[in-house]
Amino acid sequence: MPIDETMESTFKANLEKLRGGKVAAKGSPIKSTDTLERLRREFHFQKAAEGLSEETIRTYDNHFYKFFEFMGYIALGCVPSEYEDRKDECRSVGASMPISSLDEENLAYFYHDYLSRIRTRNGNNLSEQSVISGMRNFRVILYYAMNLNLIPKKDIAVKSVEPPPKETFTKEEIWRLTHRKPNKDDVVEYRNWVMIHYFLATGNRIGSVLALNVEDVDFENNEIAVKFTKTRTPQMLALTTRLKTILAQWIHDYRTDPTTNTPYFGEPLFPNRTGERMTYDGASDSMADYFARRYVEWAGFHKFRHSYAANWMRDGGDSLKLKTQLGHTSLLMTNRYANLYGKAVAKDAEAHSLINSVKLTQGRKQLTRNKP
Repeated sequence: MPIDETMESTFKANLEKLRGGKVAAKGSPIKSTDTLERLRREFHFQKAAEGLSEETIRTYDNHFYKFFEFMGYIALGCVPSEYEDRKDECRSVGASMPISSLDEENLAYFYHDYLSRIRTRNGNNLSEQSVISGMRNFRVILYYAMNLNLIPKKDIAVKSVEPPPKETFTKEEIWRLTHRKPNKDDVVEYRNWVMIHYFLATGNRIGSVLALNVEDVDFENNEIAVKFTKTRTPQMLALTTRLKTILAQWIHDYRTDPTTNTPYFGEPLFPNRTGERMTYDGASDSMADYFARRYVEWAGFHKFRHSYAANWMRDGGDSLKLKTQLGHTSLLMTNRYANLYGKAVAKDAEAHSLINSVKLTQGRKQLTRNKP
């Protein structure tokens, strides 16, 4: 839809008037005159207090920064060709805008235009799904400000489209990552090899995996207690036979006190090389190096999760059980996997096809196909 020039001019002028929000003193109550950067910090600390993972909080921060760039882009009156050169300047200006600017009329309209037209034109190649995802994140920011009574409450509608299939591991890539056993004297290589098997066997999120302690693996009952989840609801996962063997050996080799032969129950299951709990960045960098040595492209931890879900559905698995395994709060996300990858395997389709129960007969003569 073409941009109304009068509406755009008014919008830019109003944002320009609002520039220069106040930097509140540390510990003071947040106000609508405070900056958007203050709102981001409050949001950041709130999510950290709720126990969200570093990765999730980092993602939220990036949503704020993207929105800051938009606000600065509009306030400075930039043109699309200036986007890349002035991106940092736009972010700085946007961050200094007052929170009250979130109540500006037609804000959602122009942010959608920015995502779909400006950022795409400047080499970001945003798909329709990415634009919609950006609008959902924009809505999270505004709803947070509304809940703090910093701006008036109102509904923000964002349309939904079915996302494209996510990239998953091929059988060859999985073979490259797992077939060659690492040198067990190389703790980092060995740990990454074990972690890959864990991801492939469980579909767990990286935040949950990094929070695991040795005591969370119950070999007697063949269970794994995942206490840290995105939904903050603990879950019990089945400890499969092959993973049980691999984890038992790993814990014996590196997660057990050699003098007492007692496992380090209260310590991380997958630590860094000095035995401390790994950060997300540390785990990501280490895994990227491992992938490079196995000649597989590194695309982040979530690819394990997509691959796990895709394989489950392609093998005819039940979506309700997959929901439990992945720790989803509703079937909505699980059903997306089902829609994308839910293809019955050939033997099951053959065995359960209703058409196979119908005999092709006519009178006393059964139909036969003409030979070629």
